Amino acid sequence: MDKHSAATCSELMRLVHEYVDMVGELCPERRTGGAFHCRHVHDSFGWLDAHATMLAGTYEEQKALKYWEFAQEKADRLANHFGEGHLSSYQSRAPEKMRWGGAIRTPGGWILSFSGFPELMDEAFMLAVARQAGLITVSEAITVLAPHGKQEQWSLVTSAMFYD
Repeated sequence: MDKHSAATCSELMRLVHEYVDMVGELCPERRTGGAFHCRHVHDSFGWLDAHATMLAGTYEEQKALKYWEFAQEKADRLANHFGEGHLSSYQSRAPEKMRWGGAIRTPGGWILSFSGFPELMDEAFMLAVARQAGLITVSEAITVLAPHGKQEQWSLVTSAMFYD
């Protein structure tokens, strides 16, 4: 599969739909849905327009727009910190401004963002989806997780996705 194609985006969307309920069951609040956003960096042309944003799982209807906007904001913010080497939106979080973690950047240039779970679960979910799609290795995922102490969320999500 071409790692820069619409087919990759479609596969990411399929994985989010497949696992969103399972990951939601791991959340203390038992949230089971939210919004997913993905885009790709094209090295010679800069940031491309968003490939896709979608709602997934079961969510409260009145929160759908909030999740949609947060998923896009996280991805936009991560894109804006590309030159600083940020690998996750957690690195630029600002709770006082309602800016949360939940987006990750893969070495191949994909940004995956989710909003609906607690921010650390959003991010771990996106790392697990990227890993399942072959866009990130386990060691690359650990590099994203290590500075923020999110290994527990990664363990929960990956055990649900890979060892069910």
